[in-house]
Amino acid sequence: AAKKKLKKELAAAKKQVETAKQAVSKPGEKYTPVRASLKALEGPAEKDASRFQPYPTTSTGRRMAFARWITDRKNPLTARVAVNHIWLRHFGQPLVEDVTDFGLRSKQPLQHELLDWLAVDFMEHNWSMKHLHELMVTSKAYQLSSSTIGADPRTLEQDSKNQYYWRRNTVRMESEVIRDSLLHLAEELDLSQGGPPIDPHKNSGSKRRSLYFTTSRDAQDKFLSMFDAADIFACYRRNQSVIPQQALALANSKVSLQMARKITGLIQTKHPEISNQEFIKLAYEKILCMEPTPQESTLCLKALAETQSVLKSSKNQNSTWRSRENLVHALLNHNDFITIR
Repeated sequence: AAKKKLKKELAAAKKQVETAKQAVSKPGEKYTPVRASLKALEGPAEKDASRFQPYPTTSTGRRMAFARWITDRKNPLTARVAVNHIWLRHFGQPLVEDVTDFGLRSKQPLQHELLDWLAVDFMEHNWSMKHLHELMVTSKAYQLSSSTIGADPRTLEQDSKNQYYWRRNTVRMESEVIRDSLLHLAEELDLSQGGPPIDPHKNSGSKRRSLYFTTSRDAQDKFLSMFDAADIFACYRRNQSVIPQQALALANSKVSLQMARKITGLIQTKHPEISNQEFIKLAYEKILCMEPTPQESTLCLKALAETQSVLKSSKNQNSTWRSRENLVHALLNHNDFITIR
């Protein structure tokens, strides 16, 4: 009975496909018009009824003229705003503090000459943002250390806010980067491009990149929102908060616990006979991109031994595996994992 039902449904579907093909090849004169959008009013004198008319076949050229005016060399504001936003995202602070107001009311930025130079260079390279990104991340200022150890006390006193960029600003990774990094380290991140947005309520376990999650007033991924996800009402600049819930999210979230297990499995699959000392070194390199100091290595060895002892006493057959999994999870909760220094 089930086979007969499926055959009947398949035959009906094939018939619909054939009918649709014929309608496309021979549309005839009767059809239901489909309107994707309403035409914008072209001036105050135009009546609302004209919005339902077909789009004109010839462009008025007004949008092109507007675009050329925005990017004209005599209007450097556009380039300056673009440079300021990109600088903010790479260096953690903008060249012009008020990113939403470049008017005469704003104070002249301390690094106005740098802003002007970058704006001119940006325009001279055909408005190439790729060139601008490369210029910034290969600069000496970007590659400086964020550490203040050994810094001149006079420098710390006179420029505590680092307005002259004598060191690297410490910046926390954006929420999307944190989640994507967790999935990437576990080799679980889906890098496929395009497609419809993902409802975080219905597909919270999706492995797609975080930018594909719907972000609205009613739909937000809980993990992303915990680390200051994009604000739909103020997209100019993200605020960075430090709240206890962030530590709890990394410690208790499903994605963090699952990826810790996956990362541990990857390391042990590639190195089946690995010792605790070697495992600590590989885990540090993979998660924190650095080797453990002798003190950190000793502490981790002690933690592994204590955890294994507790697990063995509870008759856990995978005490070594579980203890290493706990160590990886602890490293994912390390401040250096979510911080760009």
